[in-house]
Amino acid sequence: MLKSIFKYFQHDQKNSNNQVAENPPAHPLPIPSPNPSSIDGYAYIENNKLVVVDPKNYGFYATVIVPDDDRLEFRIDGKKTIGEVVVSELYQIDVVTRGREHSTKRFTRVSEDKLSVSAIVQIETGSSVMLSNSRPSLQTELVIEEHAEEREVEPVSPYAILTLLKEQNFHGEIDYSAIHRLCQLSTSGEEVVLRGIAPSQGEPDHLNQINLPVEKDDELRLTHPSLITAGTIIVDQQLGKEGTPGRDVYGFEIPASQNVKPLTLGQGVIRVNTHIVAAKNGRLIFSKQRIDVVSECVVDHDVTSADGKIVFDGNVIVKGSVLDGAHIHATESVIVYGDVFHSTIYAEQDVIVARTIHNSKVWAGNLKTIYSDLSPLLLRMISGLEKLKEEYLLMKSHVLKRYDAHAVLPKISSALLEKRHVDLLDDLEFFVKEYQNHLSIDREYQSLSELLCTKWKEVQLTPLLEEDIQNLLSKMKDYHDRIVKITPGISVIRVSNAISSYLNSYGNIFITDKGCFSSNLESKKAIAIRGSLRGGFATAYHAVSVGELGNSYGMESSVRVTSLSGMIKIALRHSNTLVELCGKRDRCYSEENNLYLRGDTINDQNPVSRRLS
Repeated sequence: MLKSIFKYFQHDQKNSNNQVAENPPAHPLPIPSPNPSSIDGYAYIENNKLVVVDPKNYGFYATVIVPDDDRLEFRIDGKKTIGEVVVSELYQIDVVTRGREHSTKRFTRVSEDKLSVSAIVQIETGSSVMLSNSRPSLQTELVIEEHAEEREVEPVSPYAILTLLKEQNFHGEIDYSAIHRLCQLSTSGEEVVLRGIAPSQGEPDHLNQINLPVEKDDELRLTHPSLITAGTIIVDQQLGKEGTPGRDVYGFEIPASQNVKPLTLGQGVIRVNTHIVAAKNGRLIFSKQRIDVVSECVVDHDVTSADGKIVFDGNVIVKGSVLDGAHIHATESVIVYGDVFHSTIYAEQDVIVARTIHNSKVWAGNLKTIYSDLSPLLLRMISGLEKLKEEYLLMKSHVLKRYDAHAVLPKISSALLEKRHVDLLDDLEFFVKEYQNHLSIDREYQSLSELLCTKWKEVQLTPLLEEDIQNLLSKMKDYHDRIVKITPGISVIRVSNAISSYLNSYGNIFITDKGCFSSNLESKKAIAIRGSLRGGFATAYHAVSVGELGNSYGMESSVRVTSLSGMIKIALRHSNTLVELCGKRDRCYSEENNLYLRGDTINDQNPVSRRLS
């Protein structure tokens, strides 16, 4: 009997399990209250307060959903709470809502050019925050309501704006009318209340050139001003107006910008009233940077070594050729109507040769290049002389305490130079020997060189005193300051052809006929060769343009441009030629036509650009 009852219950349990698996409920069923007579708790919001009623007879406790909002603070027993929480009558529940207070803010803003200050008044109206009333519910969500507070805005005091400007230490002209307008606003606003003083830009001198005769040179295809005599009016000058500096709102001075470079007047011209007048006879030089009258040396025959070294302060014009061993050094331009053979030419401006330069050396605008190399040497010598002077004074103070001071004092300088300043002696000797030829027209250099040769060459025989060291030191400093301030002119070398020669120009180089053969060309700007460059080198900073590079027999020739935005243009490029652009090289092993390269287009579709990269 018991077994049959047990089997019945097992069978009934299996049926019940199968029924649950086959028909699962669509939603979870609510958990029934443990007691049918139970009453659930509830909560609701009334007049911005939370009212909680606990359950009875084991009903459910009410829950509250608290939003994460800065305007609401909900604490249960002192602990801040957010999200869904269970509440009870026994809890100490604090609900605090925070509205936005009415505020008026004042601050300033300075313009980018620092010439004006704006005062900004920012008015923010207040608001009240409350919880929305709700019905009693087992689950209550807190909903925040915000209401703007209508309130009369108190006007901003002008004194408050002025105090703000004073506290921030602004300087300038105060706009009281703007402050008054700003204080009358009932909403936020901004006004420029203080202004600095803008600089007044000056006006450059206006030059009206007098129409003077012009000479045309058909052989050289040149046009230049004719010779003029002393007293000739060159320019009628209308004086400009100097600019006046300004001051920013912090009280600092703003300089008036100088848009136009000042015009340089040479030693061959003077100002007379509002005119610029020739001070001597000579050739007029008139450009945007310089006005001058220079002397001219005209040689009507060929120049040879028998004529000696020609050094001239002005232009040198040779109507014939410059033959073997000749040496010409001019502070202006050198013009040769014939050829140049085995000679040396220095010119501070242009060198123009009508025909061919053979196995010669030519410099144009060379002083700036030489001074660039000379400047570090001068600084080294100045530093050495300062140390020598310091040690000399130290030893002198000790020697003066001796009984034989008069005999020892003259020996201090030689002892210091030979034992402690050997490098200084070497630099002084190098200064004299290395630049003697290049700076033969530099009078200040020649004066320094003569001083070193006469006073410092034999320090054992010629005692050097404190005043001798100071004298040389002062002259070295003055000389260095002068060469650093020298601005180079626009120098040009223009020749028909160059064979086995060296050409160096601070400006451009133009080869106008068949070209260059086994020659070395260096330019600080650009080189243009109409014909061929064979068996030589062309180095420029900006650009090189060549008609034909190399020859069909594979003669090695090269072109180099150093600027990152430089350009190389070659109409016909033969094999075994080298091209270098921005430090990247390419050697050609087959003939190429119309080669064009730019430094800023390397890595494009040009095959040579790809090889350079």
